[in-house]
Amino acid sequence: MASLSQVLVPRLQVPLAVALSSAERLVQSMAEAEALCSHVSQRLLDLYESLQRMDAVPVSILDKFLWQSFRFHDFVSKFSNKKLVTRLVCSRKILEQTRSLHRELDVVADALRGVCDLDLSAGDWESQWEHDRRVLRQGWGSLREDRTRLTAELLDTASQVEAMVLLKCEKETYFAKYAPDDLELLNAVFGYAASLSHAEVPHVPRWFIPPHEVDFVELPFSKGAFGSVHHGTWLDARVVVKRMLNPVDNELERSLFMNEIRIWYYLNYPHVVKLHGACHVGRPFFVCEFASNGILTDFIVRQEREGHHVLWQKLYEAALGLHFLHERSVTHGDLKGNNILVGADGTAKLTDFGLSCMLTSSAEPTPIVGTIGALRWKAPEVLNGASGASYAADIYSFGMSIVEAATHALPWGNQMPDSALKALPSRPERLTDEQWELVEKMCAFEPTQRPEIAVVVEKLKHFAEKETNDKFDHGTESWSVYASSGSEASTNSRMATNTSAAAGQSHSALLSSAAASSQSSGRTFSSSACSIATLAGEESSPMLDLDEYLSLLATLVDAQCEAIDEICKEAKDLQLPEPENYITQRYDDRMLDLRSEWMAKNRVAQDTLTTCMLIYDGEVELKTTRVALQQKLLQHATEAVQVFDGMVDPARAF
Repeated sequence: MASLSQVLVPRLQVPLAVALSSAERLVQSMAEAEALCSHVSQRLLDLYESLQRMDAVPVSILDKFLWQSFRFHDFVSKFSNKKLVTRLVCSRKILEQTRSLHRELDVVADALRGVCDLDLSAGDWESQWEHDRRVLRQGWGSLREDRTRLTAELLDTASQVEAMVLLKCEKETYFAKYAPDDLELLNAVFGYAASLSHAEVPHVPRWFIPPHEVDFVELPFSKGAFGSVHHGTWLDARVVVKRMLNPVDNELERSLFMNEIRIWYYLNYPHVVKLHGACHVGRPFFVCEFASNGILTDFIVRQEREGHHVLWQKLYEAALGLHFLHERSVTHGDLKGNNILVGADGTAKLTDFGLSCMLTSSAEPTPIVGTIGALRWKAPEVLNGASGASYAADIYSFGMSIVEAATHALPWGNQMPDSALKALPSRPERLTDEQWELVEKMCAFEPTQRPEIAVVVEKLKHFAEKETNDKFDHGTESWSVYASSGSEASTNSRMATNTSAAAGQSHSALLSSAAASSQSSGRTFSSSACSIATLAGEESSPMLDLDEYLSLLATLVDAQCEAIDEICKEAKDLQLPEPENYITQRYDDRMLDLRSEWMAKNRVAQDTLTTCMLIYDGEVELKTTRVALQQKLLQHATEAVQVFDGMVDPARAF
């Protein structure tokens, strides 16, 4: 196949021949793992030559081969030219990856044998791989006697601390995957690094993620004062990786940085972007939840283009997020449109706590860094240096974010006049007198004249209620999309039933109930039986009758039960000494994706779920079903953790 060499490798977007040649060069920089990787590289080249000799390569086979070519190139790009200690802790990952690549290439070879007479030996790699693995282990074993290379690399405190953190994380997290001799080597190298350093032996926090466990696209999709932002993957989940520009070298900076991470990591709330973890050694980075619907202003524009009006519902959700922060003595410090995102399920979320801070004992927020950020959204007292981050400054920034969301444009346009310090942008035409009055109060020049977030939440709840009422009055067309395939009479009957239910309870009360629900924990059994009931503020027309809604809730709990079984099996297989921490973390992470997957599987929209939750909240049947589902979930978790002989408390782990 003459043109095979020019076929582009996915993601790399370079010709296949170029990608294979590049990977072969990178293998030479894999140091101790060069032999392991060179045999994978040779298999790829052998298969490539076989494909070239074919008159026509089936598309399915070519796609598989191109994907494995990308995987290998991505793998050696990531792990080549690493420091000695990093190579040591990555050995486990390198062994797993090379074995996985060989097995996938077996699939390609088997498929080729089915369509041609070429001599392709699948499966013969295993004995060679075992030999290479033994050679790798023997090579690392030499570090016990000759520590010259270690000494040359661990010359300063920063490199010593980084080495200790990586080694300690690897041996504590994956000890069950190591043979006793290999584990002893990790301990020996760790002890040597500790003996060289005058620094205290570091604690590895729960949120720590080693750099080699995260993959990200090198080209950032955004840059800011603190660093760059990249799309990436972690534990096979899509994430956002935020890399800082420079290492955190001195002790004060490291302490402040770790405090920031600790604050954000424990802020688990539907309207706050989840921080999965971070790395504080080397070049620091954060790993955050991926909000696939992008920034709020763009989301609103797309929705309005399709005839959906969600401005005040999304702002109300964002306000719930800010209220959650302020209740926990956290200021945001950098609120603007770009820092209000929308998740896959349509939920508005606050992100980027680069300037967040904790209240001191004097009950005044103490800013962690200076007044960095977008000037257009900054409060006057922050701009003139009279104050740092504060609750009142967040309210001002949120008011400017409302203007931005309503106009789909930057406050003050492309130029910000000097007079802006004591004035507001022009009133957007779409804002009513009442709505503009709220913005004026939020953006008052004097901080003491601005309302507290609880007041703002109530006002936005009212505006969201009116927006929803307008949908009920004028937006009945969308209901038919979700109606069952029954007769028109059945559809009309459902609409009448739902409208009647809505009339029986004011929207204000419904929204209050939703706000209260969303402020309770979404992951303990004492809260609602499923995450639907913990999401508030996004409303739309009712599209399911009560029976359909109850059946849907049951399927979500079934999905959660399946996730519990999977996680418990993982923890059991790892033979962890303290499985509860692992289970808790994995459950938190799994729930982030499970609900979106469940919504896609059942073809149900977030608007539908929230509306049903609001409309049927007072129904006795719904309350009874919730209790039953809670009991089912708790019972399932209790049975699942029995294999751990009392080491796991289901009410804590799930």
